This record gives sequence, C-alpha cells and structure tokens, in this order.
Amino acid sequence: MKRNQKTTVMAVLLVSGAIVLGGCGGGGSGKRLSKAEFATKVSALCTDYRKKIKPLGNSQSSAEAAKLMKRNENLLAQLVAEMKKLKPPANEEASVDRILTIAQQERGIIEQVIVAVERNDRAEYSKLFNKLIRSGGAMDEESNRIFRQLGATACAK
Repeated sequence: MKRNQKTTVMAVLLVSGAIVLGGCGGGGSGKRLSKAEFATKVSALCTDYRKKIKPLGNSQSSAEAAKLMKRNENLLAQLVAEMKKLKPPANEEASVDRILTIAQQERGIIEQVIVAVERNDRAEYSKLFNKLIRSGGAMDEESNRIFRQLGATACAK
C-alpha cells in the first residue's frame, strides 16, 4: 500500500470514528442529554478514540496494514457500542441520525478496503480507494458541519 493511500484510509477511519460516535441514536436507557452534555460526552469519546488508533503509515506490508485497519475498526465498534448508550437531545436526533447514515456508508467502504488489502487485490483496492476519495470528502464536510452545529468540535476535525 502506498504511503498517500495509507494516509487517506487512516483519515477516513478517523473521520468515520467521529461520525459514528455522533450517530448514537439514543438506544440506551436513561434521560436525554442536553445539547451541552451530549457535545461534551461525544467530544471526549472522539478525543479518546483518536488517541487509541494506530497510524497505517507504519505498516511494512499489505497484511500489516490490513491488521491495523481491523484493529482500528474494532476500536471504532467498541466506541459505537458506548455511544449508543447516550441519548441526544430530541431536537438534534435528526442530525445525529444523518451522521449515522454517513458513517454506515463510509464504514461499508472501509470494510471492503480491508478485504481487498487482505486479498492483495490491487485493482479492487484502487477502485475502492478512489471511491473513498470521491465520496469521503463531501461526507466528511457534512458530518463536520453537523458536529460543529451540535457543539462537538473535537469530532469536527
């Protein structure tokens, strides 16, 4: 995997992590959080996630890159589980749902990238990588705008 491709995939994992963190949908029990409480909790989780993930630029092979991507994806899944326990403010639920939709789209592509890297399928990887570049930028801009609107600025990076 080329260095600039690793950087882009890593950036998408970071942003997807932030996106999914916001997409909690209020599945947990308890009272709804205020906008400030929700923003504080989501920002803290985004910050913690960013500290835990490993950069792909250090990988020496496709197999190692795939292993790191899986590790980061597992961390993301753990964070999603934590975030689903939170209940966003009722008037912000549509925004949070939109973030979740974006995250699901990006995660689907990331999972396909992992499979292509594991198979060492350069043609498929290249196709998926280009798809990430084309679609990822617009989705990232939208999710960042929503995070800023929610006050979760640590997620809008």
